Amino acid sequence: MSLADAAISAFLQALLLGGVPFFGYVIYQRWRHKRTFRDSAGRAGLQLGEPRYILYSLVFALIVVAILVIWSWLIHAAGNVTMALLVAIRTAL
Repeated sequence: MSLADAAISAFLQALLLGGVPFFGYVIYQRWRHKRTFRDSAGRAGLQLGEPRYILYSLVFALIVVAILVIWSWLIHAAGNVTMALLVAIRTAL
């Protein structure tokens, strides 16, 4: 699976598992209690805090993504080297 495929899959899963129920809640709040989107989001716990915490989260997320990309590349490269060694040993026997 490529990085783009994984990113698209993660986005769609977040949208399906988080976005659909949330928008159902917003629609219900609008219909039943005449609340705005902002009020409904606040009642659901979606509020912006201090900007520095958002920055901390973004930096941490970028570090984790970089580690995962590097790690997957190393595992892939190690697998290629291992396979080449096994083929060389097999042909030598």
